[in-house]
Amino acid sequence: LYLYQLVVKTFTGDNIKLRSCLAIGW
Repeated sequence: LYLYQLVVKTFTGDNIKLRSCLAIGW
């Protein structure tokens, strides 16, 4: 649940690069 919240926080932010990295990681 914590990890999910962290991902949501990142998605809410304007970190497109980090978001892409997470998407590739998943």
